[in-house]
Amino acid sequence: MSEMGVDRGNGFTASASQSNAPAFRLSRWLQLAPILGLLCFAFAMMAWRPLDDAPFYWTGLILFFLSVLVMSYVQRQAKKGVDVSSFFPFTSWLAFGCAFLAFVVVVNAKLDHSAVEQHQQVVTRKFVTRGRSASNNIEFSSWRNRPFERISVSRQTYNQFQVNQSIIVDLHRGALGIPWIGAIHKVRGQ
Repeated sequence: MSEMGVDRGNGFTASASQSNAPAFRLSRWLQLAPILGLLCFAFAMMAWRPLDDAPFYWTGLILFFLSVLVMSYVQRQAKKGVDVSSFFPFTSWLAFGCAFLAFVVVVNAKLDHSAVEQHQQVVTRKFVTRGRSASNNIEFSSWRNRPFERISVSRQTYNQFQVNQSIIVDLHRGALGIPWIGAIHKVRGQ
């Protein structure tokens, strides 16, 4: 058989020994992309938390687990010698899904130059949830025809507020139209 070369039609030919090698392999960096993306996503969500964060969290978790499952399947198939070229570039794009969500959250906040809306609310409940790590939560009255708003805050912010205390919530419109909560602080004079 012929060696790798160029045929007269300007296409590539391959030798028989080359055809058994897998066309694509997952690089180590691509395998780390979902984990790094998830870490960036978690940081972005803590720093510039969207007002309705549940859809972001669910989308991020689904993208993360889906990318891990697809990459492990592709890796197993590549080790068996199966041609996995049909899984690319989809696998690459999926690997960076969480990083893309983090990018959306950051761009939404950093490019937002709208005026801050301040909402004076009342703290209705404080509680700590425990799991792998503790999460400090504050619930306060809502300005959106909801029973309450709940937000996870740092331990220092959690200790600043008491139940039935008035607070001011800074709400930003978001450059991409995704409202996000900025600072939460005490009403002056309290």
